[in-house]
Amino acid sequence: GGSHRKKPNKGKFIPAHLRKEKEENTNEYKDRAKERRLGTSSEYAISEDAVKDLSVEESKYLGGDMEHTHLVKGLDFALLAKIRSEMEEKEHGEEAQSEKMAAKRKESEAL
Repeated sequence: GGSHRKKPNKGKFIPAHLRKEKEENTNEYKDRAKERRLGTSSEYAISEDAVKDLSVEESKYLGGDMEHTHLVKGLDFALLAKIRSEMEEKEHGEEAQSEKMAAKRKESEAL
């Protein structure tokens, strides 16, 4: 006959030094989804140094305001039309306001 040795339980035995490491790692759990929802995660923040290293072509696709916009042929015509219409609306608003003030002056002078 042969000896009937028990086979070791695979995956059950963890040496003491590895057990400590595993316990320490469980305390470092972060709920990253919760952090993203609350806006407290700094993991995805873009550093200023990384932004400085972007080329003009790369930054075109990131968007931005008028001061930081790089014009692109085709898109710049749409932007031009938008700005012109905003300027015209502003001028018409100022003209209407000055006409109202002039009418009030005439009324007060007539009295």
